[in-house]
Amino acid sequence: AAMYQCKKNGKNNYMFSGDISSAETNEADLIFSDELHKVGVQEIDEQHQVIVNALSNLSAAIKNNIDEKEITLLFDELGRLISSHFLSEENLMKRYAYPGLESHKAEHEYFLAEIPNVKMKVSKGFGELFMVRLIRHYLMHHILKEDKQLGEFIRQNDIKG
Repeated sequence: AAMYQCKKNGKNNYMFSGDISSAETNEADLIFSDELHKVGVQEIDEQHQVIVNALSNLSAAIKNNIDEKEITLLFDELGRLISSHFLSEENLMKRYAYPGLESHKAEHEYFLAEIPNVKMKVSKGFGELFMVRLIRHYLMHHILKEDKQLGEFIRQNDIKG
């Protein structure tokens, strides 16, 4: 069964599709660092790995009932890593004159605008692992949909020198 229905009634409204407790989540579901998610650009792939590691650390902290302050620090670090990664991708898109820059950047802006909402929901006890899964789902989808195309474009138009 799906853990959530991906947006209901528009922006910032999430819904569980069933009552799934944190104990029922599986750590392996939170990992997505495999060949399928590699885009073939070392800089991007390495940054994705750092983000995956931070997401896994956050998930482990939540599952191990680490104190809220530490979870907040880990969440903030994840947000910084994602923001830095998006900026790096946007710089690559500009350098390579990527034709999908505007739509890709809009995806980044949307996600970055959602981070404070997700953090607020976590702080109100909405379900930390649910929120980690939501972030994971977005990132996995973004990598497969947007970053794979960007990686292919960069590889085809690689600037040597």
